[in-house]
Amino acid sequence: MLSALFWKKVWVWVKHHWYIPVILILLLIAVLSGRSARMRVFDLMSKQREQYKKEVEVVVKANEAKAEKQKSLFEEQQKLEKKIEEDFAIKLESLEKSKKEEIAKLVKEHEHNDNSEELAKLVAETLRAKYVK
Repeated sequence: MLSALFWKKVWVWVKHHWYIPVILILLLIAVLSGRSARMRVFDLMSKQREQYKKEVEVVVKANEAKAEKQKSLFEEQQKLEKKIEEDFAIKLESLEKSKKEEIAKLVKEHEHNDNSEELAKLVAETLRAKYVK
């Protein structure tokens, strides 16, 4: 009875502190396997660290390239937007001049006409606006 209770207590302790026996077993294996096995494990760990550093470097370079590409695309977009705004401003000025000329022509044609509503409708059509009384 005492031995069954003892082994149950041992089992509960092992379930809660499983990492202690695992570490002890690994240390025992390392001591028994000799220096060459420990050196192989150390070499493996150092190679893994080097591989990790290389992968991080690749990721950083890729991120920098992506950021540079985004920056250049943003600058291109800014230049294009500026050019479009300048072209639009020039076209708007010429459009306004032509509209002004048309309106002046309409006013001259209807100068002696007393129907101002008709003139307002024609001006609205010229400006592509809606006429409201």
